[in-house]
Amino acid sequence: MPLYPQFEDHTRWFALWGFAVAVLAGMGAEIIATGNWRASVPAEQQRMRRANRLLLVGLALFLGGWGLYHLQLFQPASRYGLYITMIRQQQLLPPLLFASGGLAALLLLSWRRLPGTVRWAPLLLLVFADLSWYGGSYNTSTDMAILDPTSKLTDELASYPADLLAASQVFPPTRQTAFLQSQPGPFRIMGAAPDVLPPNVAGAYGLEDIRGYHSLFTQRYMRLARMADGKDFTRDSEGSAVLRPYFTSSYNNRHILDMLNVEYIVFGPDNAGAERYAPLELVHQSSEGWIYRNPTVLPRAWLVHQVEVIADDTEQLARMSQPDFDPKTMAVVAEPLPPVGPAVATPMRPIVQYRPNHIRVQASPTAPALLVLSDAYHNGWQVRVNGEPAPLYRANYALRGVWLPPGTHTITLDYRPQPLVWGAVLSGVAVLIVVGAVVSHIRRLRLPRL
Repeated sequence: MPLYPQFEDHTRWFALWGFAVAVLAGMGAEIIATGNWRASVPAEQQRMRRANRLLLVGLALFLGGWGLYHLQLFQPASRYGLYITMIRQQQLLPPLLFASGGLAALLLLSWRRLPGTVRWAPLLLLVFADLSWYGGSYNTSTDMAILDPTSKLTDELASYPADLLAASQVFPPTRQTAFLQSQPGPFRIMGAAPDVLPPNVAGAYGLEDIRGYHSLFTQRYMRLARMADGKDFTRDSEGSAVLRPYFTSSYNNRHILDMLNVEYIVFGPDNAGAERYAPLELVHQSSEGWIYRNPTVLPRAWLVHQVEVIADDTEQLARMSQPDFDPKTMAVVAEPLPPVGPAVATPMRPIVQYRPNHIRVQASPTAPALLVLSDAYHNGWQVRVNGEPAPLYRANYALRGVWLPPGTHTITLDYRPQPLVWGAVLSGVAVLIVVGAVVSHIRRLRLPRL
């Protein structure tokens, strides 16, 4: 299944269980409708059926016993009260109706004297009703009425351009999101706690959060996040931490936030921990919380004139975690690159423009330098400097780097990973084959028979 390892803990099993139950239910319905379960079978198949039934009974007993053990009935630490409370919070009438309706539909399906359409129709309608009831709205656990903004919130947001607020198509704007959307970019944000602008929420407003979209990010980025938090980055994961790059303790390596272009740090109403990230500039305060600007933030792209070559990944992170590592003036790369030299004069800040799968940078180094982009490295990015192909270096363990000679340059980066290109080619060839086969079949049908 795509992205199966990214699912969290037991959640990953729900997709497989749901798919397996759906397949078994379809097979069972077909057997009931055709009456094959009544047909006589050879002795060898009968033994196989008995073995399967014993296996299913044993599995049911095991799961039932495990469930009772997990609930710890009649014990002081029983979880029965917790689970029955969770069940009672749901609407019990719909599942009872679907269960009773399903039994009735299966009984009707076994009545072979009726036409097939009559027997199958109630079951298909029941499946349609079940899917519509539980998956018909965007989020069945949330009453969409609570998303209507109050008159007070509407008045406070009146100072922002209407077209800016309209960019939020899924959820209405809030005080914090409206302020962040009104700031000039590009920039990234970070919630100082897991419950402050969760990563999935920021993306709905077009805000770039370094915590990403839970849980789609690379293993390399996870190690960088653990290093920034002062945790053990020598391992790829620790428990379920691989699923949550929250950066909750990144004040331990504040320069990593600068390197990742974190310009705004968002806190909740309690404003807990803001002093740990000092220096910060308070730029917005409301009942929703506090927003600070990071005065030492680095731009989305910058030039460095000092490079250290460290081939080992763990040693790269260890070097970047040291207090004397300043990403503003130096970079760590995994392979040698052409020499860089000290800047003759203060260069202009590179100008970065973004389009989907395309980046354009204008840079004018006064001496050989490494252009560092605060974007995730991937070998699928193709670089051109003034129209000529150029190598892409992995800088600062997880970012992109391009070596530049002195002068004014136009750098373009296009995302064209080879697997995607080959997949598109193979898909095109397959389409041509299918179209050719269809045309050939139609021509054969039109030929007169001798």
